[in-house]
Amino acid sequence: MHAIDLATRKPGPPTTIRESDVVWFDWVNEERLVFTAIDRRVGGGFQRGLALYTVQPDGAGFKVLTTEAYRHQVLATLHDGSDAIVVALNRPNPRFPDVYRMNAQTGDLTLLTLGKPADMVRWIVDRKGIPRAGIAQEARVMDQAQRQ
Repeated sequence: MHAIDLATRKPGPPTTIRESDVVWFDWVNEERLVFTAIDRRVGGGFQRGLALYTVQPDGAGFKVLTTEAYRHQVLATLHDGSDAIVVALNRPNPRFPDVYRMNAQTGDLTLLTLGKPADMVRWIVDRKGIPRAGIAQEARVMDQAQRQ
C-alpha cells in the first residue's frame, strides 16, 4: 500500500510493515488511517489472527491498536474529524465481543455495551457509532436484540 502526496504526486509508503499484505483499510480522518494485514504467503489454515494498526499518511505515528490475541471487527469509522472508530473486541470474553469506541491515535477504549442484554455474537451500530442491534447466542439458539 502506498499513500500519494497530492501536492507532489509522489507515492510513499504509509507503513513499514514488510512481511504482510494490507487486506483492509479506512480513513479515520484526514490525518490518520487504520488497517489490518496478513501474510498471504502462508496458507489460510495457518493464518494467525489479524491485528489492527494505525498510521499517518506519511508513515509517521505507526501504532498497533489491537494484537493478534484479540479478534476485532471495525464497525464504524465515524468520519467526524475525530480520531474515534467503533470496534467489536472479544475481550474480556473470547466468545462474545463487546463494542468499544477506540481512539485510533492512542488506542484508548471506552466500553459502549455495558449492561448488554445477552451474550452477543454480532453487533450493528448506527451512523454515529452507537450500538443499536445485535445477535445473541445462548445454548445453540440464535436471538436478536435491538435498542430504540
